[in-house]
Parts: sequence; structure tokens; C-alpha cells
Amino acid sequence: MADSKNPPAAAAPDDVKTGEVVPYARVRKFDSYMRQPAPTENKDRAADIEDQQVQRLLDAETDEEIWDADQGGTFQGKDCVGLEIQVNSLTVVLSKREDIVSRQGYYISADAVCLGGPAEVLKSLGLSVGEQFVFQTGAPLIVTKLRAFEARGRLPVKGVVTGLKTGTDNTLLKLRPLPVRAI
Repeated sequence: MADSKNPPAAAAPDDVKTGEVVPYARVRKFDSYMRQPAPTENKDRAADIEDQQVQRLLDAETDEEIWDADQGGTFQGKDCVGLEIQVNSLTVVLSKREDIVSRQGYYISADAVCLGGPAEVLKSLGLSVGEQFVFQTGAPLIVTKLRAFEARGRLPVKGVVTGLKTGTDNTLLKLRPLPVRAI
């Protein structure tokens, strides 16, 4: 019986949910979304890149241009540490490689422009400032960051690819804002 000494028991709100708490549920939902089948227009992406390189070979006028014609194209994030890039658009690609193990099962292939970076990185990649290229990575922090910018309508976005060595000698890739410059 309710009185001033014994208030009535509070009724459970209708919006209370019961069940198991799933840690990082939004992360799992994001991964599931990203694994949705990619559009069929991406099937010919590798062929398009190869055709661009063959076209540059055919258009080359000097020996150096011939040697450099197939340098561009697709670059993996792990090879781009220090590179300053502008990402214009991105496409999710379902991974079919069995030699690369990742929890996601997908990576992104982004249309990008080289904005700069250390001379040795540019040379090793065969990239020039202002050159368009395809940037591919499955690095979760870069993938999620670029998808967040895309979802907010913020592409193109500029950043620098950074790599931090972990205790297990792996490299954790991130995309950070461009350095501040005096110019």
C-alpha cells in the first residue's frame, strides 16, 4: 500500500529495451554497410587503369616518358606515408585477396590528386605534384574517416597519410590534416 513512508513502485518505462549489449555495435553496423555489394561500374576499374598506362606509353615522346608511363595508377596506402593528397571520390571494393587478412573484407579505391610530400616518397611512387592517381587502402581509420567526410558532403578533402609504428612492428595508417604553411 502506498503512503508517505512507502511510495508506489516506479513503473518500467515503455521504451526500456532488454537484451544483450553488443560492444561497438555502430562499428559492426558500419562494416556491414561497407560490405554491401559494390556497383557493377567498378568491375572494369583495373582495366581502365591499365588502359591509361598503355595510352601514356603510346603517347610517350622520350625514353624517360616511356620508362615513367606505367609508374602512375594505383598506390597502396602503406606505400604513401608522408604523401599529401586530395581525395575527390571513393568507391568501396570487396576484397577478394586471400593473402591479405582484415576483419573488414573490403577496402576503398579513391580518386586522388598528389599535393606534395617528401621527395623520396614522390620519387619511389613515380608521382608528381598535381598528378591524379588511385589511392587504395583498407586501413580502418582512413576508410572510416573518408566515408565520414563523404557522408557529410565534404569531398574533396585534403590530408597527409601518416604511419605510426606499433609495438608489434605494424604500421597504423591515419589521414591527418595538411600541415600549416606560411604561404
